[in-house]
Amino acid sequence: MADCYQGLTDMDFIVPLLVYGVPLAAIFGIATWAVHHNNPRKASQRDHYRSAYGLSLERMLAENPVERAEVLQVRDSSKSGEMAAVRYVIKWDPIPLEIAIQFVRAL
Repeated sequence: MADCYQGLTDMDFIVPLLVYGVPLAAIFGIATWAVHHNNPRKASQRDHYRSAYGLSLERMLAENPVERAEVLQVRDSSKSGEMAAVRYVIKWDPIPLEIAIQFVRAL
């Protein structure tokens, strides 16, 4: 009976992994990074926040056109009220998510 084991070594597994796996992982990583950093919606939100409020949360608190009573009511309505209030703020004033969260928490 012939032995099916033909003397495969660790190098027979490592070389194809290095030849195919590393470049594919690099391509996947670069593509993922590009998708997350080239979002035009996020860029327009940042631009609006920069031009309207000068990157100042205090200025935003003073000048924001959103109805504060409505935001407070939505925020205090349930467990998930804070995120609902954040979505409400973003709906009426296109600002970045992180800034909207800070705004809702500062009210």
